[in-house]
Amino acid sequence: MIAAGRKNVRGPQEGSEFCLKFEERPQTPPELKRFRSSSNLVPGEVLQHYGLANDKIPSGPYGVKNSYKPGESCEASMNVYPTSKTLQWKLERADDIYKSTKTEPLGKSMTRGHKIPLEPDHSYGIHVGAEGKNRNPESGLLINPSTVETNDPEHHNMYVMTHQDFLPGEQRSRNYDWNAAGVDPKKNVFGIKDLEPYYDGVAKSINPNLNGSAKTKIVNKLVEEFKDQHAEKLGTAKNLGARDQRLPKDHTYGLSSQKFEEWGVFKLLGSYTKDEQLPDADLGKSIKPGFRNIAPEDKVFGAPTVRSYIPAPKTRSVADNNNYGDEPNTMTLLYPSNGAERGITEEDFLLLRSKDSIKALMAAVKAKLSDAEFDKIYETASNSNGQCSLSNFLHAKDNATLK
Repeated sequence: MIAAGRKNVRGPQEGSEFCLKFEERPQTPPELKRFRSSSNLVPGEVLQHYGLANDKIPSGPYGVKNSYKPGESCEASMNVYPTSKTLQWKLERADDIYKSTKTEPLGKSMTRGHKIPLEPDHSYGIHVGAEGKNRNPESGLLINPSTVETNDPEHHNMYVMTHQDFLPGEQRSRNYDWNAAGVDPKKNVFGIKDLEPYYDGVAKSINPNLNGSAKTKIVNKLVEEFKDQHAEKLGTAKNLGARDQRLPKDHTYGLSSQKFEEWGVFKLLGSYTKDEQLPDADLGKSIKPGFRNIAPEDKVFGAPTVRSYIPAPKTRSVADNNNYGDEPNTMTLLYPSNGAERGITEEDFLLLRSKDSIKALMAAVKAKLSDAEFDKIYETASNSNGQCSLSNFLHAKDNATLK
């Protein structure tokens, strides 16, 4: 069976198969491979400088071998403090040779070589006679005036002025003229009063269950920290561990694509006020003095679209776009004439013609009319000047045939 259609003949370098086949890239020459960074990324190979790539590596072993005595361990090396009292006494005697051990023994004060008597009632210093110690008792009264009355208002005001010594709960007086302001400081309450007082604030802060809301749910701190680090909260940037950078809420990250003020749609449209967007003041009317013609409301200004009052030229130019009223209307477009597809218009049917012209047209269409019938129909359809249109002739011919 022969296949239908036409078979495309493709060249050797056409089609999807050829496009998806890639040639193998050329390999780096061995003498240049050591200079490329990709040569140092081979798994399992030691990273080397290209200056040492071709050097021969001497055979091992490398380094110095540590001497190891069987039986030693980390625990034995670290546990050097004596475990018995005898070993401790021996270690202390070995430390007696140091001066710091002699002058500053452990658990005792520093020994400076002084010999202090051991009697508890021993008095130090030299005895001096104090026969006139009560000769001037006024000094003691100056230091500790025991006869001063503590409730004396005059003394209290003096201490308030010098030491700011207010009594507990005492209102601080700044000597304001309250009478001028019409305020009684003993009865007036300053500050803002809470419309809805909040009681037991300290107790509720310590025990949130007293607020009447849902009880506090204790969760795993490790899980919450993981969520805070890796979860993406709606409307907020992801926590990348950069701590609080104290940036504003409208901060935008990244480099701005607009490096300078550029022209855009906003500049093209312009930023106009409402008054500037209103129609022009001279729209539809003249605002120039001397040109304000008063005309009736139904008067139409300007030239009409169909200029039938101008005679149509016999030969119209291609650049002439005026409508002289002889162009077809919508009715002609919806219902064209029988000869429209052959380029015959209605004007050709309504054009006045002579008798010989009509007879030649009838002979061209091979109309079966005798000379007597043609003369009779033409006489009926022609006017007083002896002329007749093709439309009137065909109409008269149809009427004559019907009779």
